[in-house]
Amino acid sequence: MSDGDIAIRVSSLSKCYHIYDKPADRLKQTLLRGRRQYYREFWALKDVSFEVRRGEAVGIIGRNGSGKSTLLQLITGTIRPTTGEIEANGRIAALLELGSGFNPDFTGRENVYLNGALLGLTTEEINNRFDAITAFADIGQYIDQPVKTYSSGMLVRLAFAVQVQIEPDILIVDEALAVGDALFQKRCFQQIEKLVSNGTSLLFVSHDLDVVRLMCDRVMVLYLGRVAEIGPVGEALSAPRHPYTRALIASMPGSAAPVQLPGEATSPIDPAMNACLFASRCANAAPECTAERPELLDVGHEHQAACLRL
Repeated sequence: MSDGDIAIRVSSLSKCYHIYDKPADRLKQTLLRGRRQYYREFWALKDVSFEVRRGEAVGIIGRNGSGKSTLLQLITGTIRPTTGEIEANGRIAALLELGSGFNPDFTGRENVYLNGALLGLTTEEINNRFDAITAFADIGQYIDQPVKTYSSGMLVRLAFAVQVQIEPDILIVDEALAVGDALFQKRCFQQIEKLVSNGTSLLFVSHDLDVVRLMCDRVMVLYLGRVAEIGPVGEALSAPRHPYTRALIASMPGSAAPVQLPGEATSPIDPAMNACLFASRCANAAPECTAERPELLDVGHEHQAACLRL
């Protein structure tokens, strides 16, 4: 695959946070300049690598705390990685936390121009797109009211309308559409499909596997900040190879036989770096699973899973 076909390339990406037991420890760490460690490490992401082609839609799934939102924030530049590299080619539009990028005291109209400017549009370009933005948002006279008076549904309508009307090269959506009504969600999905068909690359986080199947070409499964499985959406969700992916799908509401994951989850703070973090909850775990870190292995066409028991 040539570099010109790549919209996003993530290489060995990791994000570590320092957890202090008490505020005084943070001060001690600063004053002693690292001569002693007063914190514990929380790896929100660890050694994540993948590529997204132009015009490709990739879904990201996993339970809360798996690192999905952290990954998107790193790609958009909201936070900086601890290690690793990110290469994003083209203009990025992102719908992350509800209301992010909006000034609550500004009107909807003022926030449209503010967001447009932040996304690199000139005033003339925003003027040319303004009618399309307000038509898609469909919030009527509230466009001239402060956004702090908006409902969550109105807020996501306006935010999504701004992001899609700039015709981005990369669109990143983090579950924000879940607050919209069914009709608006349908319009959003239709607009996303149109953008992708025109060459926009999509990173889409959702807990709704049916939507992921509908919207995405590939899916990546995260568990405690590591990639458990990645592959074509049909194959990875209908014939998953990683035990966590199988357990995740079976635990979803509406599955044929919902199950609860057994055992206790490994603590994400100071975890064993050379072990499978899912071993404590895996029915097929072997002794080597607690002593050796699994790497992603090819299990099919563009399908990989990180499991020692494949």
